[in-house]
Amino acid sequence: MNSVSRILVQTVWFISIVLVVWLSTMPGASISPDVFGIDKVGHFAAYAWLSILPFSGFKKQSSAFIAVFLMFILGGLLELGQGQILGRTASVNDMLANSAGIAMGIYPGLRARRFHVKSPGLR
Repeated sequence: MNSVSRILVQTVWFISIVLVVWLSTMPGASISPDVFGIDKVGHFAAYAWLSILPFSGFKKQSSAFIAVFLMFILGGLLELGQGQILGRTASVNDMLANSAGIAMGIYPGLRARRFHVKSPGLR
């Protein structure tokens, strides 16, 4: 993957993080109620996405793993912080959904990396 493509993926990843932080810090009155556990699906999908992108966005695989590890920290801190936001509560189940999404996003991220990385020096 060339550097322009890598920068594009990093930009999408950064915007995705900003969106997750924004949605996670909105007051509870502006969030629709959880219907049939769809909230957990959203947590899972968002954090899976955040863990897939670094594998294509960073030149070194070790950097991608560090970024993914930081998503665990981000998810935990945001969830704990929700306890301080009006109308929101911290939820262990949301933390578990975040963590499961991150863990499940690693494999497709690695697969995408193998698909995009052509040069043996970049692996």
